[in-house]
Amino acid sequence: MRLKGSPMKILRNPLFLYAPPSLVALVVSGLLYVLLPKSSFLYTFFFNSLPIQFLSTWLFLVGIFFWYQRFHFFKQEQAAFATIKMPDITIGTEDIPLLIKAMPAELKETLTLKRVRELLTALSFGEDIIRLSEELSRRDMADVERGHLTLDILKNLIPVIGFLGTVVGLSLAMVAFPQVTEPAALKNELRNFAASLSVAFNTTLLALSYTIAIIMLTAYLRQREETLVAEVDQQIKTFLQKFRANQTQIRVRDGEEIIGEMQLAQFEKAITASFRQAVKEGVEIMAQKYASLQTQQERPYRKRER
Repeated sequence: MRLKGSPMKILRNPLFLYAPPSLVALVVSGLLYVLLPKSSFLYTFFFNSLPIQFLSTWLFLVGIFFWYQRFHFFKQEQAAFATIKMPDITIGTEDIPLLIKAMPAELKETLTLKRVRELLTALSFGEDIIRLSEELSRRDMADVERGHLTLDILKNLIPVIGFLGTVVGLSLAMVAFPQVTEPAALKNELRNFAASLSVAFNTTLLALSYTIAIIMLTAYLRQREETLVAEVDQQIKTFLQKFRANQTQIRVRDGEEIIGEMQLAQFEKAITASFRQAVKEGVEIMAQKYASLQTQQERPYRKRER
């Protein structure tokens, strides 16, 4: 599957992100309101309390289309991740420009290649790519969380609107009670009040049903996206191991000199060898002094024997 643009880049565009789901949801809600028979149960359940239930239905459909849009782009990222194959060779710093140039143009902005390109660019400037890789991983995980902000808002807003519809319905149903004085009229008003209760509670029931659906879909998509980021992290770790160890250099970060891994290993070996040589020479000197001291102590005994 070939991508014409970066899904993550598209998802950061507010106009493309919110306008299509909102418009499509509005059209679908309007069609349901017009086409459903006014006497049917579905119309009563979805649109009887028109302002509240219509608003809840519209927001739910916005969430559904928004979720589908994000899921579609996730599938594109997943397909790109499966398509991209890292070079199975040892990589040196001299190979960096060639690797960046060889990246397919249609995949450059995908999650995997964007991470690789940023790491290669940092490596060419002598930066600490291990720390940078960890920062990029946290950035991508934060993007996942920010991407679900709209769904999180909707799953909190829809039940509030449903409760509001219930409260408004109860308030309107009780308005007529103070004006009733005759028992027959009161009985009729109680009957109407019971019917109004059914409509009022339908708004909450509808909103809670919408909320449960959005919560389940959001949890599923978030888990899939976090898994993809973890898989990219693992592939990047394997990719970083391809760099030649002897290409490590002395790098400067924040005024502090950092010794490359090979220089550090050679420095450690040199220190160890010097320490061992010093210990060996010290032992030899102590042995000579001990032998000399022992010889001096034996001389008086030899004189006495004579």
